[in-house]
Amino acid sequence: MTALIDKYYRIDYRTAYEDDTLFGITLLPDYYVYKGHFPDNPISPGVLNIQLIKECVEHLAGRRLFLSYIDKCRFSAVITPLKTALPTQSSSAPQMPSPSPSQLQLRIHYLGRGGINETLDDHDSKVRQTVAYVNNTIKVHASLNDDTTTYIEFKGEFTTIR
Repeated sequence: MTALIDKYYRIDYRTAYEDDTLFGITLLPDYYVYKGHFPDNPISPGVLNIQLIKECVEHLAGRRLFLSYIDKCRFSAVITPLKTALPTQSSSAPQMPSPSPSQLQLRIHYLGRGGINETLDDHDSKVRQTVAYVNNTIKVHASLNDDTTTYIEFKGEFTTIR
């Protein structure tokens, strides 16, 4: 699957603290998949939302990853890009947008300590994030929600691709 960033979704901001990272996500309603899923009532496909989670974890890890195990994946509400679309920002650098009830938030939490612990540095936002690798596996809890609704709860493992 090709990368979906800036086609299916946009990262509006990223904030890291301790073992959690919070991404502000906007789904892009012009992505071609919505023409067939569904024309008058676009619904975000679950498989693309899992790919969105994977790409955000890859962004943090600085590595290509393979989704190797899903312990839990609960789709508890329908996501539509029309509800979550925000105006395009004028600056090319990610910025923290003003709070919006339609803003999606992806919270990623790394589980476990052991194996190789590596600290990554994001020079653009000066955010540091610790990623726990155990046998080339990253254990993750993630949730995709807005101010009122949790759309996805995910618990799984990603394996690094060499």
